[in-house]
Amino acid sequence: MQKATCLMVAVDIKKAFTLIELLVVVAIIGILTAIGMPIYQDYVKSAEISVAKNCLHSMDLTQKQYIKDNGEALRQPSERS
Repeated sequence: MQKATCLMVAVDIKKAFTLIELLVVVAIIGILTAIGMPIYQDYVKSAEISVAKNCLHSMDLTQKQYIKDNGEALRQPSERS
């Protein structure tokens, strides 16, 4: 019975991580984050530029449709009679 208890303790010790292993994992995560963040920020910037272009295109189409329907561009409030 004593032999089985010692075997179980040995198995439990093998399942644990050492401090060095945890530090290596943290270092790898840090390196991946340092590499990944600039790439992610470039993707976000690219997406924001794409959204802005789509909004400008939509406003251009809306203005062209207004001019087509009304025959003139919008006037400034000071120009209105």
